[in-house]
Amino acid sequence: MRPEIENIQNEFVAQYPELELIRKKSYVYDIVCKVLIGVGVLVVFSCIIDGSGFYAFLSFFGLIAFALLVHHLTISRLDYEKYFNSKKSVFVERVIKLIDSSFEYIPETIPYEDLHNTELFKEKWLKEGKVNVRDYIKGTYRGVQTSIVELNFGQKGDVQAGTNFKPSLLFIADFNKKILANTFVEDKTLERDQINNVMKGLKGENIVLENPEFEVLFRTISTDEVEARYIFSYSFMERLMEFKLSLKEKEKVYVSFSKSKVSILIYEKTIFEPNISKSILEDDSFSKFYTDILSILEIIDVLRLNENIWIQSAAHHSLYEDKAIGASCNS
Repeated sequence: MRPEIENIQNEFVAQYPELELIRKKSYVYDIVCKVLIGVGVLVVFSCIIDGSGFYAFLSFFGLIAFALLVHHLTISRLDYEKYFNSKKSVFVERVIKLIDSSFEYIPETIPYEDLHNTELFKEKWLKEGKVNVRDYIKGTYRGVQTSIVELNFGQKGDVQAGTNFKPSLLFIADFNKKILANTFVEDKTLERDQINNVMKGLKGENIVLENPEFEVLFRTISTDEVEARYIFSYSFMERLMEFKLSLKEKEKVYVSFSKSKVSILIYEKTIFEPNISKSILEDDSFSKFYTDILSILEIIDVLRLNENIWIQSAAHHSLYEDKAIGASCNS
């Protein structure tokens, strides 16, 4: 761990000594809950095996009632995560300032326009206020305006609002290329059933790019084929594949290019989850938060987003159409 991060972590713990007490209590409750539910399951199975069908039926509903009761009695095990999230801004703000002094931390909110302009999400989820933002970091890194958002959709009582969407990370950055059309890149391993309720349908033409390896990993859709081919130079495709392969297997990539910004949804990626089973001073979630933020910001270097390469749509410059269609341009 970097000494600066360790010092910030130590000072954070000293500032909130009650955090460790809450963590210990929550950890004990968590273990008690799991043990009691495990015992309940064993008892029910014993009744099912040894008893009649009627007793098996009663046992099944008894297990449900038992699980709900245990959950209710041990709900305090959630106190640590809730209390931690209410205080962590003190740590987060100091860490992101180490990375770049321009960064700001804004918990639980993000401007409507920022999400709307990505062209990724259905309007009803934004208008009805059902987007849940845990963390929002914005600033400038290597000269590029950047935002990092951890978000989910739906509210309690909405059946997670009728969506299978899981908490994910959204990276938004200036693209340094003039984009007039909308272009989307979808990870082919991403299950559409998980995101269909929340994500917009892809509108445009299916673009087949001149990189077989890229085509295996991604599907590309654009409302302007010429512009899409200017964006996806061979080297850019190589860099996007490099980024995709650097992620965990469960993490999927969904990208939009719109309004001169690139928005990358890293599906099922979250940051800064406290470890309830470890002492706060020994919890590596703190140092991992720092390295996770840096790894996300590396997208700027990997995709060379700070390079000022301007492109224009074929609708405005048909001069380049013959050169663009059917061939990718080397960066």
